[in-house]
Amino acid sequence: MTDADPAPPLPSQIPSSPSSPPRPIIHPKSVAAAISSLPGNTDAFLQRLQKCISTPAGTDAILLLVCYASKLLSQVLASASIQTLHARARQVVALALSFPPGKEGSMAGANAGVSVLLAPASASGLPAKLMGLSLRLKALSGMLSDVRAFGRLWGLLGMYFWAKKLVLAKRSADYKPPKTMDSLVGHASLASCIAFQAMENVAYLGAKNVLPVSPQRQASLYCWSSRFWALYVGLDLGRLMRELLDRRATRQERRVARAKAASENMDPAAAAEAGRAMEEEEKEWLSQWKRTFLRQCAWAPITVHYSKEKGLMSDAMVGLLGSVPGMLSVGALWKEAGKAV
Repeated sequence: MTDADPAPPLPSQIPSSPSSPPRPIIHPKSVAAAISSLPGNTDAFLQRLQKCISTPAGTDAILLLVCYASKLLSQVLASASIQTLHARARQVVALALSFPPGKEGSMAGANAGVSVLLAPASASGLPAKLMGLSLRLKALSGMLSDVRAFGRLWGLLGMYFWAKKLVLAKRSADYKPPKTMDSLVGHASLASCIAFQAMENVAYLGAKNVLPVSPQRQASLYCWSSRFWALYVGLDLGRLMRELLDRRATRQERRVARAKAASENMDPAAAAEAGRAMEEEEKEWLSQWKRTFLRQCAWAPITVHYSKEKGLMSDAMVGLLGSVPGMLSVGALWKEAGKAV
């Protein structure tokens, strides 16, 4: 066929092989029957999942986990693909060196090496498949990161109400002035979050050509926003340590007060019940504190990594550390959603 010849018409549908059985027709009734026959635990799972994604915070937590987990898995698959290629290359070199020197031996070694290198690749294509899946997971991670950045564009509204709450608290009649250090940490945390969010918003909108921001300026804004994020994480870690020390001191005081009340006029059964309630409350508080502390410990190196233009860690390490806050947040959401179902 020449270029001038018309192309043959395309078939209206792909013909089926005579040896293959006809594709079964799926009726609506069979679909409904299949759905109704699903086990009850499937409905419970979907209900809990729907509860998790029904709020912006829950959706962001799931996106966070998938984003960093896909980044980690992408790097693992890419490394596995490269290691497979390196192993084949070592096989080629070892096989080529096993032949005797000389022209005929060199040619035989080269031909055998090429056959070893290419034959398995054409048969399975494992390295190419791993690399292809790695690139898709990397694209997924980048897309979810972009979605989360878009969702944070309205983060300044929440910080406005955070600031308003601090101002209104000082005007209330039952206001108790916090310690100087606690007040400084609270105001510094708010200021660092505002600076982080404002700079990230400008850089993000500049990257989307909404604002006239040069690429160099965008990179600088992203670095500085991450530095303010790192400042907030450091302040929050300090606040958490201070809360733990204060809680331990308060717990000891409450135990002494409970023992004194029990020895004076409280019923032993009531005292035991109050003790169990206090221990349960303490256990719940400590569990929440540990989750928050571990989350910020995982974020700390990531904030430092992004505060440098070229970064400090590999993508695999970033994905591993970033998956920790995601798992903690999703785990807490999943547990909370189970209570509501």
